[in-house]
Amino acid sequence: MRKSEQEQRRRKTGAGMFLTLGILLFSIAVLASMVMVIPAVLHVKSYAVASGSMEPEMPVGSLVLVRKTEPADLKTGDIIVFASLRGDGENVTHRVTVNDPEQKQLTTKGDANETQDPVPVPYDRVVGRVVWHVPKAGAAVIRMQSWYGKAATITVLVAGFALIEIGLRAKTVKEPKESRSAESFSGEEKK
Repeated sequence: MRKSEQEQRRRKTGAGMFLTLGILLFSIAVLASMVMVIPAVLHVKSYAVASGSMEPEMPVGSLVLVRKTEPADLKTGDIIVFASLRGDGENVTHRVTVNDPEQKQLTTKGDANETQDPVPVPYDRVVGRVVWHVPKAGAAVIRMQSWYGKAATITVLVAGFALIEIGLRAKTVKEPKESRSAESFSGEEKK
């Protein structure tokens, strides 16, 4: 095999590796960005379950998607997220056991708890009703939605684009024209 053919084969192999890696990184970034975009499109917020009070249905670390709902429309058995009554800025995910529209409050209970929560939840503390949950996915999604997660996603996206561009350029580089040998000057055709 001639040296130029070896060089061309090596260039195509390298270009293919750059393209493959670039497409892989680009795909990962697109999937990661969907984690940030889909909740906004569906008008839901995502939270991670931080305690075992809803096990076994929602283990610690589960992702919950929550849609804003009028508290008066909540029914017994609905799972909701509400702002903690301790005032610590945390959210709680529990199941509604009683909805009292006259008092504008809900009685809730964690599935793993023996008793109902001791203090009813006022309507103004309700974040919304859980519409979907995925076990163990909460921590990763919450990280992806943070500033650092968004920056990492953008970095991976740019790296993917760069690798694709490098791969495409390497594939389209034209071979330099061979220098004419002494035989071609003597009138003999090169075969």
